[in-house]
Amino acid sequence: MSKNASIKAVAFDLDGTILDTLPDLTNAMNLALKAHGREGHSLEVYGRLVGRGNLALTRSALPPEVPDGEAVREVYERFLVEYEKCQTERSAPYPGIIDLMKTLKERGLPLAVISNKNHPNVATILKHYFPGLIDHVRGVTADRPPKPDPTGGRELLKTLGLAPADVCFVGDSVLDMRYGKTVMGFRPVVGVSWGYCPRGELEKEGPDLILDKPSDFLPLLDGTRT
Repeated sequence: MSKNASIKAVAFDLDGTILDTLPDLTNAMNLALKAHGREGHSLEVYGRLVGRGNLALTRSALPPEVPDGEAVREVYERFLVEYEKCQTERSAPYPGIIDLMKTLKERGLPLAVISNKNHPNVATILKHYFPGLIDHVRGVTADRPPKPDPTGGRELLKTLGLAPADVCFVGDSVLDMRYGKTVMGFRPVVGVSWGYCPRGELEKEGPDLILDKPSDFLPLLDGTRT
């Protein structure tokens, strides 16, 4: 078991935290935009847009003058079709993240992912890239809105039988930091510098720790870092 008795489970965000999904997201969204006569964007642009769910990504990828409604929905539906085809083609786990997960599992800690991707995509992606490592998956469904809505986190806590302060949450965005600290009350809340959000923006949110590489998590787990 973990030497730090206060950490009884670890929950991760997906995109930008454990997996670099930008290549496949960029490909799928650009194909959807092209199918509707719209210009695509670069990896760098999508890096600033991801994190709030597939529908929000679609809305952000379209010009602001495109009204919400049917036009956005049509591109979104096409994106889902394209992403289903390519979601495990060029995405890649961040270096060291699988080793960290294996260490956490060896110490008896349940691992979870709370993602703003649609749940079927999350389940497929995790099975492909992290087989046997993730115990609990919470993606977006009709009854489970994207973060910062607390539904997925509350479901996870009920399943685990744990209090929020028993669960460490790891994410790469300002939204993740606010979700973990303020909405859910997870402790500790940990940011990662290798994701899609600049380190300085994470620092402003006051996470308990920012990792520069996955192995930086281990001193926190051992209770040797406060």
